[in-house]
Amino acid sequence: MCHWLRQCWLNVAITGKASATHSNHANWSTQHVMKKRLRKKLRLGEFQEFGFSIAFRMSSTLSTNDCDALLDAFIDMIEQNGLQFGGGGLNDWEGFVNLDSRGTATEQHRQVVHEWLDDHPRVEDVVVGQLVDAWHTGD
Repeated sequence: MCHWLRQCWLNVAITGKASATHSNHANWSTQHVMKKRLRKKLRLGEFQEFGFSIAFRMSSTLSTNDCDALLDAFIDMIEQNGLQFGGGGLNDWEGFVNLDSRGTATEQHRQVVHEWLDDHPRVEDVVVGQLVDAWHTGD
């Protein structure tokens, strides 16, 4: 499906209104509004879920055991805050953080992760992204 048609479909599904620029290209009407159950299944509208990207570097002076201990502490912090991390690396780590259950990560979650990484003396070059839609990108 082409990009503008997908965007038009999502706009109609969520709002029930076709955009003025695309309404001539597709016969959208309010009867094509996506049902609440489908919005929930597709995580759209009021069921949209957010997460954030992170990147950091472990100090190059760390031993293998120290790296393992740092990662264990990082994973513990993530899990204690009801989050999950998908990503990886060796010394340079990057990935995506979102809520461990259905729901959305918040600005508070983002700040907790950012502060933990910033405060750790053996973590360098910390980058924590803004909250973004965890399921649908702007492709």
